[in-house]
Amino acid sequence: MEKISCLLCNSEENSPLFVARDPDHITRDYYQVVKCKFCGCIYTNPRPIREEISRFYYERYYGQMATYSGLFFEPLNLFFINRRVKRIERFKDRGRVLDIGCGQGRFLRALMRRNFEVFVIEPYGFEDKRLNILKGELREGLFEDSSFDLITLWHVLEHIHDPLKTLFVIIIIIIIILGNY
Repeated sequence: MEKISCLLCNSEENSPLFVARDPDHITRDYYQVVKCKFCGCIYTNPRPIREEISRFYYERYYGQMATYSGLFFEPLNLFFINRRVKRIERFKDRGRVLDIGCGQGRFLRALMRRNFEVFVIEPYGFEDKRLNILKGELREGLFEDSSFDLITLWHVLEHIHDPLKTLFVIIIIIIIILGNY
């Protein structure tokens, strides 16, 4: 575990909000969730070090949920995925999509069914032969100029050790793409 400053503003000042236990019971650890006194960002502090994070992403996390809660939430999940796809289609009916942290890949498979070409950056374990998956983290120079029409990250920033760096790289990719218009 490592004690960290605020992920957004780098302030050391925070207030404890609550203590949480790992919801998937991978560990028996408890985690302090704090709120930055300066900018209001909510984050885990201390947090697992980068080398420990992969143990939280395991096969069941990426696989189908065969539980009663999974049976309940799956239709709801598909509803929201289809809603996202419809919003995208209002602006673009096909193109190249980069998704960062695809989870179980349902959103991307929905895009593929609608003639989008999809690419994935996934740091942990997920595999699907139908998807173009690059394991690792987003970094500058990873893709050629004008590679994508859309970049998405759904429920991802809270899982990234350095969210500002990730957002900065996304901005650079967008600037490179827009520079060609």
